[in-house]
Amino acid sequence: MPSQKLHDPWAKREAWRNAPHFSPRYSLRHAWPGLSWGIGAFIIYLGIDAVTSRMNAHDKHIETKESQAQTG
Repeated sequence: MPSQKLHDPWAKREAWRNAPHFSPRYSLRHAWPGLSWGIGAFIIYLGIDAVTSRMNAHDKHIETKESQAQTG
């Protein structure tokens, strides 16, 4: 009896599981470029927020002094 190769009809559909770009090592190694951009954008946002909040606090302080001078 000759040995027959068993043909798996789902082999093509399951091939993606063995693709290298789905491995955890590949995902971790390629997550860093996006992570660095995100951290950089967040630091810029925090800097802008700190500057604008100081400006708003300064403007409110000036408005308070002016209103006290007008009522007093």
